[in-house]
Amino acid sequence: MHLYEIAADYQNVIGLLENTDTTDAAGMEAVSNAIEQVGEEFNTKAVALVHYATNVGSDIDAIDAEIARLNARKKSMAARKEWLSGYLLTNMQRCGISEIKHPAFTIRLRDNPESVVVADESVIPAEFMKVPPPPKASPDKNAIKNAIKEGKDVPGCHLERKQRVEIK
Repeated sequence: MHLYEIAADYQNVIGLLENTDTTDAAGMEAVSNAIEQVGEEFNTKAVALVHYATNVGSDIDAIDAEIARLNARKKSMAARKEWLSGYLLTNMQRCGISEIKHPAFTIRLRDNPESVVVADESVIPAEFMKVPPPPKASPDKNAIKNAIKEGKDVPGCHLERKQRVEIK
């Protein structure tokens, strides 16, 4: 049985309690037993759910660790590829070889487009400097919360208290 079904049963039993005559001992006993049974089912299901959630949390941790391991491996392999390319470039230049033909591919030395090297950024004229756009304005939720608590009206905002599940 699903937790939501048990919760619905619990609400139905509570409804029976409200509709049962308090002077009817047998009826009250039956409703009391039903509440206890449904409550135990709910608690058992909730505990099982928490155990499952804990296992899912462990899986998430394992996946995060695997992602970190694979990212480290990817970074290492990318660095190795870059090093191999530089190693080949250096030795082709050293030997004066500009092209190597192979049936599957051809290796050539090519000139890259010119690139700018900035030696001292502090002496570059302002016309050549990029100015980043200002960041987008965003609501200061702490200031809004404090203002509402002080009784001020903040259009488009209100305070809301939600609940969360805490497992200790």
